[in-house]
Amino acid sequence: MLVSAMGVLVAYKALSRWGVELRWKRKEALFNFVDSFLDTPGAQNAMMMLHTKSREVPLWDKGTPEDRWVRVTWDDVSAAFTPNRERELPVEPFDTAIRDCFGDFFGRLTRLQLMREEDILQQKHIDFIMKHWKDVFSRDFDCPHMRNIRVFLHTHQYDRIVKLFRSVGFDLEKQIETDMTQLFSEVGE
Repeated sequence: MLVSAMGVLVAYKALSRWGVELRWKRKEALFNFVDSFLDTPGAQNAMMMLHTKSREVPLWDKGTPEDRWVRVTWDDVSAAFTPNRERELPVEPFDTAIRDCFGDFFGRLTRLQLMREEDILQQKHIDFIMKHWKDVFSRDFDCPHMRNIRVFLHTHQYDRIVKLFRSVGFDLEKQIETDMTQLFSEVGE
């Protein structure tokens, strides 16, 4: 009987220690993710493009600063995500560079959703990280660049990003049908 009680006590302590370690691992994952969210130039550039209607962005990987920095506007972002009649996106280097930056940013958001799905981060941590991005995406909800980004996320099946935003109370697809109608009427479809 004493052996059984000792076994239960040891198992309880081990389980308790495992719970504490799990909480610390979640906190560590949260801090590492937040610290590294904008570590890449592409994610940084996308953030700059989302925050300002018109600004200089280090879009190119060239030697001198005057060759790297280019003025990018929300109209440029909108154009980079606007398909032609054949539903193909522009292939000009400027447009491709803009989309590449957003591709990096979308990868970060997808990673956050994966961490949510695997219970590495709890919803309260996701809410903390996504508060800012929810504010940014909802602030300019009716702007053409955001509409085109939403259509891009939908048509290119970035379902995890859509789920991520939905988990924090912001439905990117709530007006996707209207967005697509507007966008494709502009391109002549």
